[in-house]
This record gives sequence, structure tokens and C-alpha cells, in this order.
Amino acid sequence: MLEFYLLLMDLLNSINLPSPPLREYVNLNRPSGKHTYNFGMMSGFSEIRECEKHGDYLRKVTDGNLDKIINTCKNTEKVSWTSITNLIYKEKKENDNGVKDIKLYNPENHPLDELMLHPENKSLLFDELVINGEKYWIPFYYSVAEKLISECPKCEKKNNKSS
Repeated sequence: MLEFYLLLMDLLNSINLPSPPLREYVNLNRPSGKHTYNFGMMSGFSEIRECEKHGDYLRKVTDGNLDKIINTCKNTEKVSWTSITNLIYKEKKENDNGVKDIKLYNPENHPLDELMLHPENKSLLFDELVINGEKYWIPFYYSVAEKLISECPKCEKKNNKSS
């Protein structure tokens, strides 16, 4: 058996293979009906949440909610992240090389500083979804109020039974 292992290792060590493209597997798209999506730049933090009762769970977006986000933002102009943060923090920062790649989900046109700014620590409150290759920022307000992104599946199942 050791001889086979040594022979196999010699064979594998003699082959020159390229390194696997590991970065391509960081943000894998999830299929959802006719769409694919992922949780964007902070996917590891945004996609996984912790329920006090049931522990960690993966957040999901239904195909219907993906349609809703896409259709709501269909005629929305893409903006840069600096233009969004300028509006929220009421600042004038340089534009980031004119890269306008974000569609902001705000169907009720709430003021962004009221919608996306944590009142105590001034951090931004949003989910970034990349749907079919397009980047969308969804304020937490809408994620929760419109139930665009799932919460704990065990709690949801329990709440649906009691309704």
C-alpha cells in the first residue's frame, strides 16, 4: 500500500497544474427560479444570521421578491456608493472614478439619512444583493418591512402555523 501511495505522489508531483481560481468561489450565485443572486461584498456577514432560539441560519430571497426588487428599480438610475454616502452623511466626497453600479431600492422615496443611518453609531443599514450580475442596495427597513429577505426559517414556520 505504501508503494502505491509513493507511486501516486510521484506521479502527482510530476504534473504541472495551474492553481485553482479560489476567488471565483467566494461569492457563489444562488439560483432562485429564473434569477441568480448573492449577498454582495459582505456576503459572509450578510447571508448568515443568528437566531437567539435556533442558532445560525442562511438568509434567502424568493424569486418573487427578486422580481419585486428588479421591477421596482427597473427605471432607477445607477449611482455610485460615494453619491449614496454623500446624501446620507450630507458630505461632499470625491466621486469614485465615476463608477455608477448600484441601484438603490427605495420605492417610498424616504430620505436616505432616516432610512439607512443607524441613529446611535451612524453606521449604514442595508443589504447588498447582486441579482443577475446587477448590484442593489436594500435598506434594512425594506428588508424587514416588506420581508424581502428571509429571517430564521424555524421561527417563520412557527409563526405561520400560529397564524
